[in-house]
Amino acid sequence: MKPSCNYFLSERIALAACKAINRNPEAPLEKENLVKLQHGNISKENAQKNINTLKKLGILDETGLPTDLGRNWANEITRKDATTIIVQTSFPGGTIQASSLPSNDFVAWTAKNANTTKSVAEKSVTTFRILM
Repeated sequence: MKPSCNYFLSERIALAACKAINRNPEAPLEKENLVKLQHGNISKENAQKNINTLKKLGILDETGLPTDLGRNWANEITRKDATTIIVQTSFPGGTIQASSLPSNDFVAWTAKNANTTKSVAEKSVTTFRILM
């Protein structure tokens, strides 16, 4: 079964999530925390979309707590190995190799291999690039 590849993660939120997880790995990451970490520069709705993606990627569990994978992803030393696991389990096989394609071709490849729309594939490619 192919992963759905329907992800939405912004770079600012990814960095804020890493910071929050490293600061307190035993606390759930909630949208209010992300809004506060971003000094109110994002909406609660945007924060929730990003949290949903972090859950889909296995970085957070259903209650918002960082998983072991999430703690490894937030740690600069173990991030590369954690990201490899995230990509292998959450993106279509061959994504890392396809990422060397020109941007439009990578989006088209993702849409085809994840059986999704171009719009969803664009967001997922952005998420992939942020993770990497």
